[in-house]
Amino acid sequence: MKNVIILLALIFAPTASFGGDVSYGRYIPEPQKVNQTRLTYLFWDVYDIALYAPNGTYKNDAPFALEITYLLDLEGKDIAKVAKKEMKKLGQKNKDTLAKWHNQMAEIFPNVEKGERLVGIKGADGYAYFYNDGTFIGSVQDPEFTQYFFDIWLSPNTSRPDLRRELLKSDA
Repeated sequence: MKNVIILLALIFAPTASFGGDVSYGRYIPEPQKVNQTRLTYLFWDVYDIALYAPNGTYKNDAPFALEITYLLDLEGKDIAKVAKKEMKKLGQKNKDTLAKWHNQMAEIFPNVEKGERLVGIKGADGYAYFYNDGTFIGSVQDPEFTQYFFDIWLSPNTSRPDLRRELLKSDA
């Protein structure tokens, strides 16, 4: 009887999901959306981005996810190139490390078309997991990479402080 109750609890437990594709509960306990915003560059809307965290409360040392829905077509190699550039701005100066991370991202990130969704997850293990429209596309098992990657949007030193403020629902 106990096993049946546990099974039913797992089946009917409420879980949030990334656009209905990937269960947040797999990585994030009690996942809820913190907030969402849009990145606009000059006069182009580039992507919508949403932050998900346990109980809707972001903490850098806890699991969380960023869901990016692209509003224009981009090549994966360009996404990786911009991410590398932002990681360097955030203080990663080791050229070998940056090159390694760039190669890993270039292998993982696909070309995206308008409407496609990439999800990056910081797992409890400190690793980064990536999904494209609900399909697992890769991971980087390096906590330093994970920190630098998500700091692109969430660090107080981000090049997009307004976007960070919106994501975190903060005036900081």
